[in-house]
Amino acid sequence: MLRTITNISGVGIIFREKNPSEIFIEIKDDSHPIKLVRRCLCLIGGNWIGNMAKFDKSPLDTFRREVKEELSFERPIRNEKELEFLGVINKSEIFEPTFKSARPVTQKDIETLTDIKNVICEKCIPFGAFLNTITKVAMDVADPNNTRESFTSLECVYVIPMNEYYWEQLEFLQNAFGNLSDESISVITSLDKIIDNNINSAFGYDRALQKFFLSHGFDKAKQMSLAEEIESEYLGAIMASYEE
Repeated sequence: MLRTITNISGVGIIFREKNPSEIFIEIKDDSHPIKLVRRCLCLIGGNWIGNMAKFDKSPLDTFRREVKEELSFERPIRNEKELEFLGVINKSEIFEPTFKSARPVTQKDIETLTDIKNVICEKCIPFGAFLNTITKVAMDVADPNNTRESFTSLECVYVIPMNEYYWEQLEFLQNAFGNLSDESISVITSLDKIIDNNINSAFGYDRALQKFFLSHGFDKAKQMSLAEEIESEYLGAIMASYEE
């Protein structure tokens, strides 16, 4: 079936190198305009769209740019222009800033998060490209008032192993502040928790996560809940550049 690609994204699975069943990921909060993805896991990264994206030469550039923008102690109003362009949000909807801890942010915290972001950007390993279609049927089930049509995304997924030093630094900041993202709610979770709590993934990312866990020999990943009415196709290697 011929599908029109709505957007291209660069996203990453950030994991504990010592134990790849543990990952650093986000959860879409209850203010997200698409009710289907609320309280669902979402890979960190973003779309090749917007003013800053014009400097991206590849999905890897997009992922690195998004990591540097997204992981932050600041909580600005979320970028609605991109979502308006994609037809995700209309001007009558309000997309509130994400949760911010009352804990004071020190210069040391800022430097630590900057170091973590640099490591994430340096350690990217291409994992694969996925063509994911979120159907109108799925959105209608979650929201009887849904007016959005089906959309298809080309998701370029990278994997990022974190050694124990940086993983512990990441755990410290996550536990101290409760959220390190200005786009969603960041969490550290595991394959066991995802299965035991029957946690769904947004935008078809459950297929990429399942493939990742299986690639590390975690057969339990076959028990993961895969979202219904989501079409996902593994395409193979990620394109090296947008020109390609």
